[in-house]
Amino acid sequence: MLIESGADVKNVQTRLGHTNIKTTLQTYVHDTEKMAERSVDLFEKITQAKTS
Repeated sequence: MLIESGADVKNVQTRLGHTNIKTTLQTYVHDTEKMAERSVDLFEKITQAKTS
């Protein structure tokens, strides 16, 4: 839920006490619709800024 809400993966790793970030990524990072929508919004914002 933290990662889906935009929390930094490294911070989540530290909070969970994982010594290896791969553990956090493989266990807790799943592509969700909310994350996909945020990526689209971010991409559009970046590309609009570069073309303006």
